[in-house]
Amino acid sequence: YPTWGDVVEIETWCQGEGRIGTRRDLIIKDLATGEVIGRATSKWVMMNQDTRKLQRVSDEVREEYLVFCPRTPRLAFPEEDNGSVKKIPKLEEPADYSRSELVPRRADLDMNQRVNNVTYIGWVLESMPQEIIDTHELQTITLDYRREC
Repeated sequence: YPTWGDVVEIETWCQGEGRIGTRRDLIIKDLATGEVIGRATSKWVMMNQDTRKLQRVSDEVREEYLVFCPRTPRLAFPEEDNGSVKKIPKLEEPADYSRSELVPRRADLDMNQRVNNVTYIGWVLESMPQEIIDTHELQTITLDYRREC
């Protein structure tokens, strides 16, 4: 992980993905060495604020952002069979470690009054037993937003 005072370079780009969203990838590098120290990808969708349902991105809006996208698809995780392009299967059984009764605070909400995506990661880490936190280091995480919270 970078430490205080380290300078990083973040390269990011978007690309169209289906009719209701776009994909944004990014690569984080140590500026001094050029070493890749992080990769991420996210999918962005449009939601109708009145109906609270996903909404197709209009051709007009797509044309506005697609001019900034690479012509050929480019993934932050370039290796074959990477998890950033796979759908996460729905859990049928409860997780080994879980915590219910979490209540969002105002600080957890975004401007649309939904739980911010970073908050979910905090909740996941908070549900882990301390002995696992003490003996393991997070390497990858995949978050699949299924519905509003």
